[in-house]
Amino acid sequence: MSRRGKIELYIDILEAAQDRDRATHIANKAKTNYKQLQKSVEKLMDRGLLRFNEKSKLYEVTEHGKSLLKVWNKILEMLD
Repeated sequence: MSRRGKIELYIDILEAAQDRDRATHIANKAKTNYKQLQKSVEKLMDRGLLRFNEKSKLYEVTEHGKSLLKVWNKILEMLD
């Protein structure tokens, strides 16, 4: 079994956050630890793919992030 790369981790986090969720739940769904999640979430937020809703205290995927997931799934479909 090979290790997951950064891109796969970012995609897993975005997929896990599609339902608007707390960090610990996203970490569990993405099968990563909280420390790694924090680093990745920071990068995803810096790139406008993920945001934190202060009111609800939940992470959510931005429209830009949703577009990225669609493109990623299309690429996987083409390679399958």
